[in-house]
Amino acid sequence: MRFKSKFSISAILVAALLALLSVVPALGGSQTVGEVKLEVQGGSGTAAAFKDITQDTRVGTTLYASNDVNAYNRVVMTVTHAAANTATGTRQHVEVTVSNSSTGSSLGKLYLQETGNNTGIFGGSTQADAVSIFTVGTTTNVSSRILGASEGNQLRVTYNSTPATGYLAGTGAVGKIAVDATKPTISSISPATGGTLRPGSVDFSASITDAASGIRSDAAPLPGADGPGTNTNDSLTADGDADGITSSEPRTYGSNANEKDFASTPDVGTTVDIHIYRAGAATPAAFTVTASSSPLYGFAMANDFSESALWSAVSNGFTFSATVSPAAGTHRWGVVAKDRVGNTSFTDSTAVTAGSQTHLLVIDGTAPAMGLAETGKSWSAVTTEEGVATNRKYIKVSWTSAGATPTGTAAVPTNNDNLNTSTVQASDFAVLASATSTTALPIASIVHPNLKLGTGSVKPSLETRHIVYIELASELTSSAKPLVKFVGSVTDLAGNAAATHQIVATDAIPPKLTVTITGAASDPRPIAKGTTTATNISISVVSDEVLSGTPTIYLMNLATSTGDVAQVGTGIVTVASPTPVTTTSWSTTAGNGTVGAGLVNVVVRATDANSVKGVSGSGGTAAAAPSAANNVNLAGAHLFSFDNTSAAASLTLTPAKSGTTTTTESSSPFIRVDFSEGKENLVGLATTDKWHCGAPSVGAAPICKPFGATGVGNNPSIVEHDAHNAITLNLLTLDGVSVLGTQGTVDPDSFVLATSGLAVGTHTVTFNGTDAVGNTYAAAQSFTFTVAARSAYSVPVSPGWNLISLPGDPADTSIDAVIPATHPATQVLSYAPADANGPWLVATRAAGEAWAGTLTTIDSSGAYWVKTGAFTAISTLIPERDPAAVLPTIPVVVGWNLVPVVDLQTTAAPTQATLAARTAGIDPDLYFSSITWTVVYGFDTQGNAWRKITPAATVDNVGTGKGYWVWATKAGTLVP
Repeated sequence: MRFKSKFSISAILVAALLALLSVVPALGGSQTVGEVKLEVQGGSGTAAAFKDITQDTRVGTTLYASNDVNAYNRVVMTVTHAAANTATGTRQHVEVTVSNSSTGSSLGKLYLQETGNNTGIFGGSTQADAVSIFTVGTTTNVSSRILGASEGNQLRVTYNSTPATGYLAGTGAVGKIAVDATKPTISSISPATGGTLRPGSVDFSASITDAASGIRSDAAPLPGADGPGTNTNDSLTADGDADGITSSEPRTYGSNANEKDFASTPDVGTTVDIHIYRAGAATPAAFTVTASSSPLYGFAMANDFSESALWSAVSNGFTFSATVSPAAGTHRWGVVAKDRVGNTSFTDSTAVTAGSQTHLLVIDGTAPAMGLAETGKSWSAVTTEEGVATNRKYIKVSWTSAGATPTGTAAVPTNNDNLNTSTVQASDFAVLASATSTTALPIASIVHPNLKLGTGSVKPSLETRHIVYIELASELTSSAKPLVKFVGSVTDLAGNAAATHQIVATDAIPPKLTVTITGAASDPRPIAKGTTTATNISISVVSDEVLSGTPTIYLMNLATSTGDVAQVGTGIVTVASPTPVTTTSWSTTAGNGTVGAGLVNVVVRATDANSVKGVSGSGGTAAAAPSAANNVNLAGAHLFSFDNTSAAASLTLTPAKSGTTTTTESSSPFIRVDFSEGKENLVGLATTDKWHCGAPSVGAAPICKPFGATGVGNNPSIVEHDAHNAITLNLLTLDGVSVLGTQGTVDPDSFVLATSGLAVGTHTVTFNGTDAVGNTYAAAQSFTFTVAARSAYSVPVSPGWNLISLPGDPADTSIDAVIPATHPATQVLSYAPADANGPWLVATRAAGEAWAGTLTTIDSSGAYWVKTGAFTAISTLIPERDPAAVLPTIPVVVGWNLVPVVDLQTTAAPTQATLAARTAGIDPDLYFSSITWTVVYGFDTQGNAWRKITPAATVDNVGTGKGYWVWATKAGTLVP
């Protein structure tokens, strides 16, 4: 007999005696209550050894079933009732009701047929109509006889005592099934995944529990074609592994070589429901289960080492400990557990990957050693990644088993040796300038990130538990190959100690390429003046180490834009052979038009004597030449400009008549000349000073977008790259007479010409200029404008009373001139407290007659109530204000004042709707800011409504052509 527990033989005999004396709970695969018998079988997704075969799911008086097709969810109903066999020559039917008493869902009434003419047995799994079978699922489907249930639900099969007419009466017997939808729990798993151990004995352990139907023990029978516990053709016993223990272990296989219930002959002692699996190398990485592979879980029995485990019973399950001596290398292991109703759990080493992954164990008996040292590679604690840019103070040291050259990928090396970080310190290393040097390079610090490779977007993107980054106090030269010496005591995770050794670092630092661009100007960047060879751009390249060949210079034209979306040109010129100056310097020139006018980006690429590629500038990389699809960081790029053109100018006439740009009613207008040199050669930049050139559409240049933006042309700000904006005027005439020198300067490329006393008619300004780099616009430009006779100002009125004002004084202020006899108005009022005839001044008339009354003039110092019977506007000529005249003011008194809206520009009168929307007119807080006021009233004639305005309220603006009542709390002066 083979013993696998820590019990002595005497202890086993005592335990066996106690087991015989104790009450063992009833176990089996069916339950009979009165005339009703229920059996639970394997579901449609289970392996062949379980599908449609009755399973031992009963514990005591409780029969369990799962709600999963991959477990045991098939229920067979049998009614044995001799009294229901009322006709010996025919087959009768009885009626049962299937329901979920926990949820109220039901399959309704099912009618079970007698198995023969005179058997008294109804239903069962042999019935051809199969009505006596239903399955437990997650949702109810009556037509498919699926009863929905969840964890803890109680199912009922009732033999109806009052059946439907024509069916035999039942006894009311009720068979019950408890639903177990919870998989077993696998916990306390050791060794943890990713662990590293030295060769020798390894203790594997875990706890497997299930609080519902439970895990079968050795006392439970096996399922079979004969039903659970019968084993007619098997010599299985309750002590399947023949170790004398029947209660503290999970169910095990017996030793019968002819066991017909399983596809392969298991080893003696292998557990039935708990599978401890181990395989070498990387496969299988995940657990797999198929009904057709293995009768249990889809694994070959050869990988199961449960027969060597020591088992102990715990509450609701078992724990195990198994000692194995795996060979050196990588191993994957895990546990699969199935409860009594077939719910199956798998250990899972990582939650971030779909499925159930096996645990990883490394057996390592080889001492670690430095396998590769590389200069210039550093670690960033901020990004939790290896530094992107070269850092000349750093050496990256990769540790491998026995110092072998690293294999695999940079992210996942296949022979890395993970270090015990607590043993790694700066004093373990010494660095000499070279393999033949005795000059020590002081070490500032070391970094051992000790981080596992991330998954998906999780950082870092490379494995760093085997990497040490050494930071030196000073920078290394580009061609440096320092000697790294290990002089301390470092161990790997398995406890293997590293011996004293050294390694020569490889050169991973690219050549430092210094690019100098010289032009005719250098603010803000070099620029080529004009088109002559003498003004060409010079480009110098200096390397800090010997190169393997001549560097390559790329000139990328960045096209200009005048809108919110910048574009980049596709023109890229390659200078493959610049002229050598010394062994480490080269030069070349670029003439205007080499790659087109505008901003030019310079990228230089070179390879040093150790085959390390380097780049200087932005838009290309050490590995790849620049292209229009690359990101360009303008802040780090080498840029210069070609400028062989002068921008055309635009002109602005002020004041211009509304709706026109070339007509004025002023005899002294201003003409502004903008050469737009300041907007010449614009480039769209993002706020991060980067851009990206997307793929071009057919026939168009690629669109520029900010670096990192999701959309092309994502509203970059427009920045001028050519700051040589100054324009010198060399021609300026008005109507053929030179006025050069009389202009004013607005900015370096903008000027303004003031005129006076111009006659009504057309006038012409002619001009030209030269920019700061010597470019003159191709031909003189001309601008023709018209001085028109001044038109009358119009104040719209509506039938009824209108509260109006004029923005300026009319040419003739008499009331008969402002509102002539042809106008239908019949009454005008004004409020003037200071007037001797006031406070109210009144003028009235009959239609077509002259005005009579105390109001004799209308000007811009007051507001007026006008009563009219038509929509005829009041039109009067308001002359251009004399610049020498004092600007208008309006006195106000304490209390109510009737005031106008004065406007030096004589802006057209807005509508009431635009004033209410505040899209026209003047903010009342601004207009009345010179006085102390509390309320203002306007009047809307068409709406017959007063419009109340208070300080800081979002109500009407005040508008020209309208008058307003204003309440002043102090006497003062309104300054419009």
